[in-house]
Amino acid sequence: MNPDARTLLYTTSERTNLWRQPLAGGRPEQVTNFSDLWVLRFALSGDGTTLLLSRGSAQRDAYLLTNFR
Repeated sequence: MNPDARTLLYTTSERTNLWRQPLAGGRPEQVTNFSDLWVLRFALSGDGTTLLLSRGSAQRDAYLLTNFR
């Protein structure tokens, strides 16, 4: 939530960009315009003037173990 308590910052399932949604209703507004990497974490300063975020990619490996003893 923004310090003004009137908007909510969030990521969608694509996790690439941040969006701002007014709590009173209306259309969401795209805050960032990245084309790659995920937004992993983000925070807004107390006065609402600075946005800090970390971006990266997820690396996942899956293994199937059979007949494990």
